Amino acid sequence: MQSGHIPNSNNFPFEDVLKNGKFKSLEALKYIFRNKIVSNRDLIFSCGSGITACIVLLACDLVMPNKKSLYDGSWTEWATNQKLFV
Repeated sequence: MQSGHIPNSNNFPFEDVLKNGKFKSLEALKYIFRNKIVSNRDLIFSCGSGITACIVLLACDLVMPNKKSLYDGSWTEWATNQKLFV
């Protein structure tokens, strides 16, 4: 599988939103997301296979009003589609 990234994406490792296996405080989550997310844009979450992106999506949903969705094909699908890969 190719390495790379989806254009215009931001990296939010799921571990960054957790502390001792639970979500960080709302204030901490606001800080994490508001520094990288434009508040009026729709958000699409992905990861390697679509599983851990759910953790980040849920954490973001606690503090950001943006419309959110999950790209369940995630990198596994993206990297194999030559039309999408940049």
